Amino acid sequence: MQIRVIVIILVFILILEILSSFFVYFDEGEAVNVKDLFLNIPENFPSNFYIILLRAKNPHFYNFIYHLIVGDLYPYSRLSKYKLIEFKGFKVRDDIQFYGKSDMLCLMLSFWAYSNRLKFMDDFKIGIIGNVSEEGKILPVVGINNKYSIALSENLNVLILPFQNKKDLKNEKEDLYCIFVDDIEEAKKNLLKFSVPEVVNVR
Repeated sequence: MQIRVIVIILVFILILEILSSFFVYFDEGEAVNVKDLFLNIPENFPSNFYIILLRAKNPHFYNFIYHLIVGDLYPYSRLSKYKLIEFKGFKVRDDIQFYGKSDMLCLMLSFWAYSNRLKFMDDFKIGIIGNVSEEGKILPVVGINNKYSIALSENLNVLILPFQNKKDLKNEKEDLYCIFVDDIEEAKKNLLKFSVPEVVNVR
């Protein structure tokens, strides 16, 4: 009888471990300044833009049910295997593992701001989340609540997110101003609201 119980328990553990291998969860991350991501980026590149990087972890039999109940498990197949090596001719630092396309909106907007010589207040910190389709539509991302929590803890002032993720965001607080956008042009217009005019000395 005892052997049968032990066998059942072991089989149950094995099933849970096999199931857990198909899922990931996020429990670590950080807000990284875009300027710190790349090598040889110009000194006058705006230092106001932040990418929120998450580290995915595989659950195991001992915490799979917990994460399933909490609802923070994502199928491994939903994660992008795309690894960013360079952007606009600038190479990503070797010590940063940068996977996925959920930060493409941030990269596009920060380099757009740089090319258009937009200026922002020195202490202004903006986080931007979202993938961008070839047509310029902002696509939803996974781990939105984790990224929001990190943005909140890192004292970012503004967070731009995909409109399609609005329904997924829980516990939104007034401490962090959120802007939900549908396309890249809408995101640019919102970004312009925070730029400050360039001061020109007139003699």
